[in-house]
Amino acid sequence: MLNETLALHNDPTVVDHVRRAHGKHFGEDNLYDMPCLNGSEDFPYFGSAEDGGFGGEDIPYVYWFIGATPAERWAKTPGQSVAEKMRHLEMPHSPYYFPGNEVTLRTGIEAMVAGALAYLA
Repeated sequence: MLNETLALHNDPTVVDHVRRAHGKHFGEDNLYDMPCLNGSEDFPYFGSAEDGGFGGEDIPYVYWFIGATPAERWAKTPGQSVAEKMRHLEMPHSPYYFPGNEVTLRTGIEAMVAGALAYLA
């Protein structure tokens, strides 16, 4: 059983392009810098040619989060920083996490399209 994973290292150039596109699309006031998080995601395997098993060159990537908490609830959640507020909210993989609303779906799709277009432009 595998009990370790790759560290995720976003490509700074891709981060810059995508962040500018997200800032333009959503407004800078709606973007938050995330603290470094421990995790067990498989996303880094998609960018690592060797570890991902696809050969060739590594693929530069950026991994971002989208908000899935309604604005009213976010405003009422205790804490000053994003990290403090997140401690009081249900996260993915929790049985209480439920991002299944139209705003979250729309935001996710818009973020993906804006990010893809920024990187491909």
